[in-house]
Order: sequence, then structure tokens, then C-alpha cells
Amino acid sequence: MPSVKQAVSFGQNPYRYLAECRAAYGDVFTLQLPRDPVRVVACAPQDVKAIFALKADEFRSDEISLHLNLGDQSVLFADGERHRRKRQILAPPMHIAKLRTYAAAMLRRTDDHLDALQLDAPCTAFDLFRSITLDVILETVFGVDPTSTKGRSMTAHLVEWLETALTPGMFALSLAMRGTVLRRVLERRTERAGQGDYGRGSSLPWRKVARAKADLLALLRADVARCRSEGSRGRTDVLALLVDARYEDGEPMGEDDILDQLVTMLVGGFETTTNTLVWALFHILRNPAALAGIQAELAKTFGTEGLDENRCAELTYLDACIRESMRLSPISIAPTRELTKPMSLSGHEIPAGTIVWPCIYLAQRRAETWPDPERFDPQRFLGKHAPKSNVFFPYGGGRRRCIGATYAQFEMRIVMARLFERCEFELLTHEPSPEMVGLTVSPQDNLRVRLCARA
Repeated sequence: MPSVKQAVSFGQNPYRYLAECRAAYGDVFTLQLPRDPVRVVACAPQDVKAIFALKADEFRSDEISLHLNLGDQSVLFADGERHRRKRQILAPPMHIAKLRTYAAAMLRRTDDHLDALQLDAPCTAFDLFRSITLDVILETVFGVDPTSTKGRSMTAHLVEWLETALTPGMFALSLAMRGTVLRRVLERRTERAGQGDYGRGSSLPWRKVARAKADLLALLRADVARCRSEGSRGRTDVLALLVDARYEDGEPMGEDDILDQLVTMLVGGFETTTNTLVWALFHILRNPAALAGIQAELAKTFGTEGLDENRCAELTYLDACIRESMRLSPISIAPTRELTKPMSLSGHEIPAGTIVWPCIYLAQRRAETWPDPERFDPQRFLGKHAPKSNVFFPYGGGRRRCIGATYAQFEMRIVMARLFERCEFELLTHEPSPEMVGLTVSPQDNLRVRLCARA
């Protein structure tokens, strides 16, 4: 199939297109997107596990075809020892003990946006969850009150940057000139915009992306400098923790290094968590038994005292519903690995230099692993039925497994628990069409719902 047609089919409905390819060609097949190397897609669980188990010297990630200008020092583009050092310094802020200090902020920001909903008025789940997750990131990662003047300014720059960068038009442009090339162009534009050189035609998408990110970086840079001069006493946000952090040799993180990791956390915890919540709400509302099970668990756990954000880990059925949604509708199709050494996938010898895609979506819909795989069944994740890590990959796997996985799961339990404690929704989108929006899979109309009642 011509590469342009492959790109269109993949972008319009990646779930359907990948399923059609697997049905036609088997567990290992190739995709060819415009101006991109051939990608080898693997969907058998043992192959996905083997790709995630690759050693640090067996693949590279610095040339990932990603157009988003996250910064040259982002952990996403680091390999080998450099990647290990960055992950080691980023891990402590994501530890569960540290996350508990963020629970109150997560609940407070959820309430703020639920309070703003209008009874019987249609809205989109994407807009609701995006507002919540963005405010949570501003407060817990950047240490900024989202309702303050600086918080509103930061939000405006963030939204302009991501809404422009994560559009079908920018995705098409990245295919036309390859994502790696476009990313480097955007990085240069951002650096120039930070020096006051916005260039002509500032309304052009790539210039808007550069300007918005440069404005955001200016605010963050000032915060890092202030934290270093005034100290971080009493602060628990990730920005302050990274300012105080030290590598194994005692070396502090450089300013640009801190900024690039903060921006990476923003994108990793914003769009991904938002779309995961959207799909979870869809699957739960479409399954009345699951919704009733969640409400019964909330009543049993908290009684008439109301939700305690520090005890949401006890909501095992709610957590199972979220995980089952992530099995059926993973927002990440397949992480990219460029092989530096050959490997074998289902009997096929794959040479070094090949890009392999461990396809999470297809691996998590295998009938031999998941009986009746198209059915939404949270019981799969409870008690003795809980799946092993080698068949369930929503956060990737191996040494590049999403470092914010615990943060995301922690936040989603609090947000969804409060949502179902306070609200009842009518689902207005009954068969959402999945499409690639930026880096993740989102319902085409952002999932339309109506607030029916509020306790």
C-alpha cells in the first residue's frame, strides 16, 4: 500500500488499521509511513516482552521520529548510561510516599472543575479531564497555583503550545519532513524566540509552537532561579525536588536539564492521563454493572463520611475498571525501538538498524491470553485473575517503562473516585472513533457527555 495511504488509514483509526494488518499478515508485519524507515510491528505477547527486555546497548532512542520539541536533554531522547542517570534522578519524585503529599491537591483541583459543570448541559470529557490534569501538574510538578496570575499565564502558554503542536496538521507536517527533522527545526525556533526573534509570519503553526514554548520556558526558568536563590524549604513540588537533586557523583542538574525534564513530565502526564481518563469514563458508562460496582465500593469504603483521598488505593474495583479500559483502549499504540543489534521475532530475523514497534493494543487483545478479549471485564484484574506483567503493557516495559506510571495511576483513582461520588453522567457518544491526536489515541469527538445529577 502506498505510504501516504498507510499514514491516512493509521491516523484515522489506528486500532482498526492495525487489527486489519494483523488479520491479513500475521503477528509480525511492516508499516511504511512517508519519509520514515520501515517499521516492524510485533503483536505476539512473547515478542512484545522480548522487545521491552532489550538491553541498553541493543537499541537507541535519540532518533525517535517525534516532532514535539521537548528539549535536547529530555529523558526520552537519552540512551545508555545517560538515560540511566536521568531516570535515577527522576525516580524519587514519583515514589508513592512523595505522591501522597499531592493527594489533597489532586482532589481539590478535581472539585474545582466539577463545581464549574452545568447541570443538564452537554460537555466533552476531554475538556473536563484536561482542565483537571493540567491544574494538577501546575501545582504538583511546577509548584504554581493554577488560579494565580502566573498560573493562568502558564496555562495559556501551555495550551497554545500543545494545541498547536498536537494537531493533525503538525502530524502531517512531521510525516512530510520526518518527525526528527521537524523537532530540530522547532527547537531552533524556540531558542530564537527565547531571544526575542519571533521571525516573520508569527501566525504560522511552527512559529506559534516556538513562541508559546519559549514563553513557558521563560516562566519556568525564573522559577528555577528563584528556587535556587531562596531555597526550597517547605516545597514538595517536582521543580523544587529537581533543583535540590544530585547525580551519583554529587553534580547538580543544569538549568536546561531541569527545564527539559519538567516539560517532558508535563507532556507525559497531561495528554496521556487525560485521554486514559476519557476512555475509562466511556467504558464504565457503557457498562452499568461496572458503574454500580464502583458506586457500591465507594459506599462500602467511605460510608457517609465522604471520600478520603489518602485511602483511594483501597478502591481495588475502580482500579480494575481503569486497568481494563487501558487494556481495551491503550492511548499509546507502540513505543519505538531502533535496534543496534539484530533480534528474532516469531522466527523472523530482524537486522540492526530496523525500527521495531511492540504493539500494545494488539498484544492486549489476544484470545489465548484474554478470554473473550473484546468484552469489558474488570474481574480480569482482581485477585487470582490479575494478569502478569508480561501480557499487560499500558505503560510500556523494560528500562524505558513510563517513569510516571505510579503518579498517573494514583491521580486517576482520585479523580475518578470523586467524579463517581459526586456526579452522574449520560453518555452522548456511543461509538467513539479512535484517532491519532498528537502522541496518543483519542475519541474523535472528545467524548460528549451530559451531567445528569449531582449529589
